[in-house]
Amino acid sequence: MIAREGRLEAEFILQADVTKEVGELRPSSPSVTYTGAALWLAFDEEDHIRAFEGRSIEGRWQHEKPSDPRYNVSVVMQDERGVRSVTLRGVHARHPCVQLLRDEEILIVGKRCRFTDDRLVAEDNGYVFGWDGMERRHSCWVMRSKTSR
Repeated sequence: MIAREGRLEAEFILQADVTKEVGELRPSSPSVTYTGAALWLAFDEEDHIRAFEGRSIEGRWQHEKPSDPRYNVSVVMQDERGVRSVTLRGVHARHPCVQLLRDEEILIVGKRCRFTDDRLVAEDNGYVFGWDGMERRHSCWVMRSKTSR
């Protein structure tokens, strides 16, 4: 990463064969950890539909509301030690992103969450997992724009 004139530029270069870790899974939501490691999610087709509530068919997004919103996802990380992955089961963050927390825990946070009808309570959309695949904790992560009330 290079900082120039107040901007941060990042170049992603895959330097490992991750076929063993992801196989036929679909990569999604790439990010870079605080240590510079590459981190991303990998889904099978049905779990991708559950996570993103739809799919692209012939270049057009088709919304699909699954009856069970929970899905399984693999988290894959490539760093100087090589490639490692873990499968997380029963995740239900909508439109997920992945980040590595300082204590090596994995944060899966959804860009979307549902509110109660009065808009006072939002569902949990942030889930913290260990590399053993076990959920450690969850909570609601809500960001509101300056114009929202």
